[in-house]
Amino acid sequence: MSGPLQPLRQVPTGLTVLLLGAMAAPHCLYAYVWDSPKTFQQRAASRPLSLLGSHAVEVFGKLVLSLKALQMGSLLAWLEWGLLPACGAASKEGLAVVSAVTSAAPARWILGLGLLIPGQALNLGIYNAIGADGVYYGFKLGRPVPWASGFPFNLGLRHPQYVGSMLSWTGILALFA
Repeated sequence: MSGPLQPLRQVPTGLTVLLLGAMAAPHCLYAYVWDSPKTFQQRAASRPLSLLGSHAVEVFGKLVLSLKALQMGSLLAWLEWGLLPACGAASKEGLAVVSAVTSAAPARWILGLGLLIPGQALNLGIYNAIGADGVYYGFKLGRPVPWASGFPFNLGLRHPQYVGSMLSWTGILALFA
């Protein structure tokens, strides 16, 4: 059976499971903290999590950062040892991921960066507007969160951080397309 999805069928299942788990992990953590803030606070105050920070917001932020690094690493591994070889794009000289990005057509760079840069601008704007306490559920974890009405909340987007995240991931994937 051939078709546009044929290369995906050749990607090792373990790599795909790793990628899916890594992509879901931060969302599971956000859901857990949202639904069980008191339990998270108790766990964040105990070892080993207390080594990450003195307040649950700091612990949460460092856990999310670690999971984001896991997401990116899993995506790169999935591309390097899974999808790119399955598409016949394996590199004989170095990493296929590096080759895929450096050999990208100008249109892919324009599209990728045209999505990634505004996405990161939204994410940086969120941090600037409400800080880590706002981003990492400080209002649920006992920290005051400032009300913000400037950028990026003045763009008419209901959830600018989510829009920024989706634009960023789409931009990254466009560079590897």
